[in-house]
Amino acid sequence: MPSLKAQLAATFFVLLLAPIVALSVFSLDRAVNIMVANLGESADLMSRQVFEEMRIALAQSKNADAETAFKNDASIRMLLRSIQAFGPAIVYARIIAPDGHIVASANGEMEGELQPQYPPFSELTTRVAHWWPISMVPLLAGQANYNVARAVLSDGKLFQTISIGVTTDLIRGQLQRQVAITIVLMIAVSMVAMLSVFLLGNRLIRQLDAITVGVERLTAGQTDVELAFPQEDELNALAQKFNQLSRQLRVDRSRWDANRTPLFDVVKSLNEAVMLLDEEGAILFANDTARALLGLTTQGAIEGLSLSALLDSSHPLLAMV
Repeated sequence: MPSLKAQLAATFFVLLLAPIVALSVFSLDRAVNIMVANLGESADLMSRQVFEEMRIALAQSKNADAETAFKNDASIRMLLRSIQAFGPAIVYARIIAPDGHIVASANGEMEGELQPQYPPFSELTTRVAHWWPISMVPLLAGQANYNVARAVLSDGKLFQTISIGVTTDLIRGQLQRQVAITIVLMIAVSMVAMLSVFLLGNRLIRQLDAITVGVERLTAGQTDVELAFPQEDELNALAQKFNQLSRQLRVDRSRWDANRTPLFDVVKSLNEAVMLLDEEGAILFANDTARALLGLTTQGAIEGLSLSALLDSSHPLLAMV
């Protein structure tokens, strides 16, 4: 069975640590959801701006094919550069043809090549929508890019796709900071719990030790034992009950001493062996004749001892008692 100090330590640790962990997980979950939502809204707004520039470029293209118009349009190129330059979580901004090759990008990188495959942004939003904190663990491991795609249709068919790439670097940094703060708080709480248990445990143990010593003194026959705890102390009520017991024992013993003197004088004058036992078989009195017959003359004070502890288990007196 764990010691009292160990139980107090575990209780303090749980009571102090549980709210911190719960609040940390809740705030972490909320912060991640807000950041992901803001990231998605920003990428969606940027894709809308690109769509408007594409619409203007087609209107001014004078029957040129769409890919040439988009690639040569200075406004589209400038917008794609601005999106990538000033968006802290944007890794690329591109216009993709229906066959998957890149028509226009911020600085002309990878134009004419196939668009690399990135997981859709909806996968990230689905992951963080789960309340279970373990679903956020992948966000802590390495850089992860997600693709926000807006399909541009013409006559009900796919015409072009606006592709905005976002990274979870900022979210990962926030997660790492929050986890570090939580760990520091847990360490601080552990130290507070141990210090609290040390102070409170020592105080409580000292009080319990005082009560234990008092009980041992009562058991040994001392009836002048009383405990003194401060009035506001939690164990003061127990100390008062102990003092009442001690006073009652003192009164009972005084009455017994007053009443037994004439009786014992009579008993001592008898030549027969006389022994007085209580209901538990403990010796209250034995005259010299009884002690001599039982071979207990060398035992010293035998009052309060059990008769069965002084005699052999086969002694006929034990069967009689």
